[in-house]
Amino acid sequence: MTDFSTIHADFSSFETLYTDEIEPKLQTMEQERQQKLKGFWRGLAIAVAVGAAIGGLLFFLFGHAVVAGIGGLVVAGVGIAIAYMPLGKVNKQAHDFLMETVISALDMAYTEKGFTPPEFSTFRSMKLLPSDDRRSFEDLVTGTRHGADFFVYEAHLETVTRDKDGDETWHTVFRGQLLKIGYPKKFLGKTVVARDAGWFNGMSKPGKDYSKVGIASPRFEKLFEAWSTDQVEARELLDPVVLERFLELENLFDGKKPRAAFADGALYLAVETGNVMQKGSSFASIASRERVASLLKEFAIIYDLIDVIVKPVEGRIEGSYALREKAGKQA
Repeated sequence: MTDFSTIHADFSSFETLYTDEIEPKLQTMEQERQQKLKGFWRGLAIAVAVGAAIGGLLFFLFGHAVVAGIGGLVVAGVGIAIAYMPLGKVNKQAHDFLMETVISALDMAYTEKGFTPPEFSTFRSMKLLPSDDRRSFEDLVTGTRHGADFFVYEAHLETVTRDKDGDETWHTVFRGQLLKIGYPKKFLGKTVVARDAGWFNGMSKPGKDYSKVGIASPRFEKLFEAWSTDQVEARELLDPVVLERFLELENLFDGKKPRAAFADGALYLAVETGNVMQKGSSFASIASRERVASLLKEFAIIYDLIDVIVKPVEGRIEGSYALREKAGKQA
């Protein structure tokens, strides 16, 4: 049984919340899910039977196995999709309930879809993201931590290629989290930083006002590449503690090479986390501590990310939750 406080120290209060509010509601939803699941299996059997019958009829009428097979599969597929809808609805209701409850307990705000992505143009203008032909956004979370306002949301960027026949193929060029948080150290210019041999290799500077920054530490000079509109300010921002924290971010996200920019009194971060905050399987129990724990782990990542960036310096960086968790997994 998962102890919520082991996910993050700030989640200790969720034991009471789970027992008093979350678990009773999920148990009621689980009863409904089981009823809908039985209906789905019945619908699945009917859809397959009807699809097979339609396929047989088409073969009898036209004598063409491919046409019969496609027709039967289409009918069966539509039937299965219709049968799944009630089950999927219950699963979404459970997800929405958990999101609303967890977000409220953490004193944050959440918008699933249909929002204008905050400052997306800023992420683009500072070359934190690749160019794209199609984009979508979801899971906007806003709040305050360590006295700093923040937002984080998921972006999915795609480009398209066309073959000689004009057929399109879409390719994901970025899927991950975009975060902005007020930065505790004052600065006036703009500085962009990424791992060397990563995002900036072979690329031009972010803008005409930027110049490459010489990082003072020989160790970090080999690891990072930075551009800034203010060389003196950039060297102050990119001190060894800050660069150590960027290494910790990379460890937290399994080497996804997060790229960041200091601008307008805030830090902007783009990291390829993939799709997070998913709804979970409709075929697994809703009334499960693990389902709640899985969601809390997503928010723990946001907390860790922010803590790594703006937490006060108290001893060695390696004392953070993120690296303790990593060490535990590797043990």
